Amino acid sequence: MRKICGSGENYLNFSKMSGHGNDFIVIDNMAGTFDVQWPVFARKVCERRRSIGADGVLLLGKDDHADFSLRIFNADGSEAEMCGNGARCAAAFALESEIADSPMTFHTLAGDIIALVDKEDISIKLMDVKKTEGNRIVTVRKGTVIPLYYIEVGVPHAVILMKDLQESSILKGPLMAVHAEDIVDLGREVRFHSVFSPRGANVDFVEIINSDRIRVRTYERGVEGETLACGTGIIASAVTASLMADKKTEALTVEVPGGELEVRFQDQGSFFSDVWLAGKISWIYEGVTPLFKEQEWQER
Repeated sequence: MRKICGSGENYLNFSKMSGHGNDFIVIDNMAGTFDVQWPVFARKVCERRRSIGADGVLLLGKDDHADFSLRIFNADGSEAEMCGNGARCAAAFALESEIADSPMTFHTLAGDIIALVDKEDISIKLMDVKKTEGNRIVTVRKGTVIPLYYIEVGVPHAVILMKDLQESSILKGPLMAVHAEDIVDLGREVRFHSVFSPRGANVDFVEIINSDRIRVRTYERGVEGETLACGTGIIASAVTASLMADKKTEALTVEVPGGELEVRFQDQGSFFSDVWLAGKISWIYEGVTPLFKEQEWQER
């Protein structure tokens, strides 16, 4: 991979990458030389229209028991336990930068991730997904009752089934219409609902098209808005759809605003094992950004 170098130690090289529109600023810190307040850094460089712009920052570093560690900072500066598309981008970056070969293992706050990288797809194997949380009901919008399924995929997700996601009608008793532009507003209400306090939850709106295909839109915690693709949300939606389906399925194609991804898993009764997420990634560009002290970042 071609390296773009800044003039001196006050500059940081990065790659801009995307997994189906879920975009990241990727940084090689394997040498551990950067002394940066990463939450502040992420807030500044992820700001769209005024900086580089991204859904998050991916930081690759040394790990004693894996090929590398992956730290994930959301656009608001919070550190995420796991990010599916971020992990796929990190795997492609690690292979291209000769940090690791395929298959590779890297450590996240949610646990170890295995990745396979080839020319067509980047696939990651996640930790087992438990079925313990089950159905919940939340009340929003002055008494509107929404049934949902809560599930942990390294990070928390609230999955809401829809009749028609393009028209956005919530599935509840008699169907209630919710306009597509209200996805963000409704997602924010559910994300910050007291039932998920203090962590909050990502919110996935899911339409089951058939036994092999679903459509998903996600309001992402930490980004605080809808993203074009959310890897963990895609997995949470896929396993939930499997639970709801009349026909048992262990492989699904998932449509998101940024494209299509594949999810595979094994239903073990009380949990899902061998959970894989596969899809393409894009290299957008490489660049260099100056490093500032924390106060200078805050003043920018």
